[in-house]
Amino acid sequence: MDRTRFVNLIGEFLQDEVYLIINDELVTSTYRDLMIKPIDKPEIDGDAATLHGFHFVRREQHWKLKHITTYVHVVERFSHEVENE
Repeated sequence: MDRTRFVNLIGEFLQDEVYLIINDELVTSTYRDLMIKPIDKPEIDGDAATLHGFHFVRREQHWKLKHITTYVHVVERFSHEVENE
């Protein structure tokens, strides 16, 4: 997906439901809520960080989104939406 399509779809993507297992319990949330009030702390390793499937890299003084790891059904849905545009 190119940058323009990503920018157009990210708001919708952030509203998708996410299912996590926290302390052996299934928790339902949205990506937006997880970014605002994370359940876990970010995993930071030097100039790389991960939080709920969002992978960031540090470039100079700023963190930039590198890629997102998500569920296959979410990728398939957004792939179909992009194809239909």
